[in-house]
Amino acid sequence: MINIIPEIFLILSSFTLLIIGVFSKTFNKFLNYIVSILAATGVILSAAYSLWLCKRVVFGEFKVNNHGEKLLDLDATEFVILFLLMILTIIFGVYPNLILEPISSSVDLIVKNMGAIK
Repeated sequence: MINIIPEIFLILSSFTLLIIGVFSKTFNKFLNYIVSILAATGVILSAAYSLWLCKRVVFGEFKVNNHGEKLLDLDATEFVILFLLMILTIIFGVYPNLILEPISSSVDLIVKNMGAIK
């Protein structure tokens, strides 16, 4: 059950952004509703797919490979790669400015240009 919690938060945040988009006054009302219907369809399909995938991965049966042998756990190389990715994820989660500071000037320029479009 604990494995589904990130999926639930992803779905809730998507619906929150969808509701904000529906009631924004940026575009034409008709176009706003068409885009929101398409976005809602995408959110529902992605939620259904991610829950189906989680069910298959977490509760699925143990598979064998083409030669009839059981699949093995991680070897040393795969473990080192996943460990490094885990460490990077924790570092960037705790101190995201390592990523955000180098891209801030580009993002500011994009936001400035988007403000000029309105």
